[in-house]
Amino acid sequence: MTSGTSGTSSTTGDSAAAGKDAASRVGAATGTTTLGEIIALLEERKIALDLDQDAIDWLANKGYDPAYGARPLKRVIQQRLENPLATEILAGKFNEGDAVNIDTDGRAFVFEKG
Repeated sequence: MTSGTSGTSSTTGDSAAAGKDAASRVGAATGTTTLGEIIALLEERKIALDLDQDAIDWLANKGYDPAYGARPLKRVIQQRLENPLATEILAGKFNEGDAVNIDTDGRAFVFEKG
């Protein structure tokens, strides 16, 4: 599953740009576009994704290891963002036309309707 800022259910202004910019940075760091793929998949479902700056920072901190650089980032994105978000979508918490605001409580991502 992949997600992102939706073309139809769009995230507003700076938040959308920050989310796509974060996706670019994450993709460049890992050699993959996993976050970008998540954004694109959600766009297909007309679900917008809005990553709070705290969530972006948390992701960057959790996905970096001094010994391995940004290599662990893909696993962190899958385990901490993609899988829990997919579970919430399958449970019906988010539907077509919704915006998903992603923040962190310091231990995990927090998903809320926007």
